[in-house]
Order: sequence, then structure tokens, then C-alpha cells
Amino acid sequence: MDFRDGKLGCELQLGETIRDVRWLVDGMFAVAQKKYLYIYDRAGVELHCLKKHIEVTNMEFLPYHYLLVSHVKVNSIFWAGCLDT
Repeated sequence: MDFRDGKLGCELQLGETIRDVRWLVDGMFAVAQKKYLYIYDRAGVELHCLKKHIEVTNMEFLPYHYLLVSHVKVNSIFWAGCLDT
């Protein structure tokens, strides 16, 4: 949703657990869903399914580096994966 204009950009009915959402560049956004990490465009169209990022709990986007970092907890061990956009 554009907070300045109050207009809805897109609406997604995913029907599964969403753990985290981060805005990327050019209106794209990343969604950490139940199993995989997905990237959508501003209209809500799925662009990528990142199957190497499994059960992501947290994400952070570093805009100056164009880097998306995902955080995964597996068997009480924390792993960080990077995606260079």
C-alpha cells in the first residue's frame, strides 16, 4: 500500500504462513512463506521461488549493496544466506 496516496498496490491471498516481508528495489518485495522464499513484483506476480532458502524466519535488505539476507534456524543452529539482486 502506498502510504502517501493511500492506494492499494496489490493484494495476495497466499493461504499459508508468512514469516517476514521485505521491500526490495523498484517496488519488488520478498516474502518468507512457510517453506520457501518468494519474490513478487509490484502487481503481486511471482517472479522467483528461491528453493535454497528453506524455512526462512527473518530477512533484511541492504539497499546500498542490493543484498537480501535471510536467516534460518535449523536444529537450534542459525544460518544466514545471501541473495545478490
